[in-house]
Amino acid sequence: MNSRVAILVDGNTISANFAAEIWDIGARHGAVGSVRAYGDSACNSGWQDAIGYRMIHAATGQNAADELLSVDAMALAMSKKFGAVVIAGSDTVFSQLAQRIRELGVKVIGVNETKVSQFYRAVCSEFVQIGSKVAGVKERKSTRTFEGVTKFDAKNRRDIAAYCEKRRETRIDDFLANVAGAHDNRRHRSGNIMVRLS
Repeated sequence: MNSRVAILVDGNTISANFAAEIWDIGARHGAVGSVRAYGDSACNSGWQDAIGYRMIHAATGQNAADELLSVDAMALAMSKKFGAVVIAGSDTVFSQLAQRIRELGVKVIGVNETKVSQFYRAVCSEFVQIGSKVAGVKERKSTRTFEGVTKFDAKNRRDIAAYCEKRRETRIDDFLANVAGAHDNRRHRSGNIMVRLS
């Protein structure tokens, strides 16, 4: 079987901070050939400057990047020039693509920052979760925090998101008391002003 590897990244859902890690994952399966990141080139996603990656401009739109990635992935798989394809992106979008590529006899390595469905793992030849301290460790919890944000602020954001998932609206006073209590901070008074959380 051909030992060349293609690496295709949905630049709208995967951070360019993982460019080197994704490349290394591909290199474990053979000689890295085509390496592409898809997204809106007008946005400063960082993929334009990722070493070794060719930025493919996708028209603006919710599914523009993954649709173009899917077309190219099928073309590369059908060319018989690659024995494996690395697909870095959302499992909900690329599950059917991975299944179709494997039917062509090409290995599919799925890559994502989060855990994926059992179905996606089944249709990929291999799945690797990126962002862990040890590159390539499967299903390890990501240690990545919000870019440029301290761990304390990242914890605040997670607490706020969890609080908002349970309630549609609340008094600001109650909201601040809950968040402040979680961090042992001083309680800030805001009266009875109501705020809608979604």
